[in-house]
Amino acid sequence: MLIYSLIYLILKAKAKETGVELKYSQGNRKVNRKIKKPEYILAKPRQFTKNISVVLGFRRAKLEYVYSLLRGKDLQTNQFSDEQREKQFAILKESQGYALNLQNWHDFFSVLKRAGYTTSQIISSQITILYTYALWLIGKRDFKVDLFRLRETLARWFFMASLTGRYTASPESRMEQDMFHALPEKWYEMDYNEFLKERRKRMAEVIRLGFMKIKDN
Repeated sequence: MLIYSLIYLILKAKAKETGVELKYSQGNRKVNRKIKKPEYILAKPRQFTKNISVVLGFRRAKLEYVYSLLRGKDLQTNQFSDEQREKQFAILKESQGYALNLQNWHDFFSVLKRAGYTTSQIISSQITILYTYALWLIGKRDFKVDLFRLRETLARWFFMASLTGRYTASPESRMEQDMFHALPEKWYEMDYNEFLKERRKRMAEVIRLGFMKIKDN
């Protein structure tokens, strides 16, 4: 896609200023090597590291933020600094390493299998795999959710997202909405069981609306 090529060219042109290109290329080589022949094949391994690392590290889905983050821009204050640049690069590097951990990747397969998808050949949207994997990593690393419960929840999520084509059009914008706008009101005050209950209601509503749209057409 054009935006990925544009980001690559910008980073390459700014290599001397930021020191990003060499490190990012090393990351891409790791991706190509580590995901060479997984059980679920991704067609664009370079896209894998960019999307997952940004979502996991910064809770952002639009790759337009990558260049700003690596230049040291604080997305909250819009201020630039060398200190912020080093801090954000370290976050990106750590997130990339966690995403590339083969144990995490293979553990995630249980989510897809639980949702009924036993091979990548029957999955039409690879970006849905990527974003669901990002949610898996967030739940596992940042919220320490029990892996069985996390698997059951995200299997439902993946099934819903695949069935409705949730990330077919404008996937980055949709994921931004999921990260910031699709949470229950005052979700941060809920215990985990209550949170799951409210999230499942929203997932069911998405499926219902998708069915009605197909029925009406």
